[in-house]
Amino acid sequence: MASSFVIRLATRKNLNWMLKTAAGLGWRPGREDQEAFWAADNTGFFIGELNGEVISCVSFVKYSSSFVFVGLYIVDEPYREKGLGYGLKTFQAGMASLPEGCNVALDGLVHKESVYERSGFKIAWVTTRRLVSVSTVVSTFCDCVPSFGVAIKPAQEISFDKIMQYDSECFQVPRPAFLERWINLTGRKSFVAIDAQGDVVGIIVARSTVRLEKDGYRIGPLFADNDDIACALL
Repeated sequence: MASSFVIRLATRKNLNWMLKTAAGLGWRPGREDQEAFWAADNTGFFIGELNGEVISCVSFVKYSSSFVFVGLYIVDEPYREKGLGYGLKTFQAGMASLPEGCNVALDGLVHKESVYERSGFKIAWVTTRRLVSVSTVVSTFCDCVPSFGVAIKPAQEISFDKIMQYDSECFQVPRPAFLERWINLTGRKSFVAIDAQGDVVGIIVARSTVRLEKDGYRIGPLFADNDDIACALL
């Protein structure tokens, strides 16, 4: 019998599977991350089914009509690197769904640069991810103090409109539905730096990962006007 490969929009239940699969690959997604991404764009998630079984997925979260971020590009291990094309077809379906002329970004692997270039992507910058123990963070940053006149407060005590304005300046576009959930979901610690004029000058969110006992917490975003404020937020 011929195989049947079908690509469709993911359901909310499928999204849980996508995050769980990412955690199994060691990607360290945050607990309940899917709630924020789903709120931002519930039409931005795609799955590929082979004979009714999910074997591939990808997300194209549209934060606005002009900016999209790609993630969760996964193909089950038995179907990878064999020229079967299931992952590529899933990716192409996501690309075909995007508004014309929008900017598309993704986190990529350096050794896969040529693959991304064939899809039209170019390197914007290289990021570094760091793993550190809580005790090291505490000992390193315990003496950090923000700039004169700057106070660190829980995000829930600050006007959301002010937080969103600052985040928009750092992120490129406003993302209110995403941000409101991102800073308030269960298991998160969100803090904001406020200057003497009451303006937001920094923000940090730390969230527990899906595999908390193994992977701990993830920090992001961390936006700040200067290094002193960033250290104080940490």
